[in-house]
Amino acid sequence: EIERTIGEEIGRLASDGPTRAELDHAKEEYRRRVARDAAGLAGVTLLLGIGELLWRDPSHLQVMLERAERATAEDVRSAVDAWLSRGAFVLEFTPAR
Repeated sequence: EIERTIGEEIGRLASDGPTRAELDHAKEEYRRRVARDAAGLAGVTLLLGIGELLWRDPSHLQVMLERAERATAEDVRSAVDAWLSRGAFVLEFTPAR
């Protein structure tokens, strides 16, 4: 049931994109998460380190924040189409008893 629900939601996002409310909520959650992660010295150090490691730019977080603010429903729809609409990999795990 979970797999079916996720598939339906991916299909909806691929065809329609998120609603304005969903997009606004996602942007707010992203800002909140970044602010929480950057609240202390360790978090700031981690964010700067990730930027340096992945993009060779310790200030890359600012680029990511600006990109998220500019994101549109069409951007999300295109990303879903490009990254999530071409089949799936499903891993089933049954714990040993």
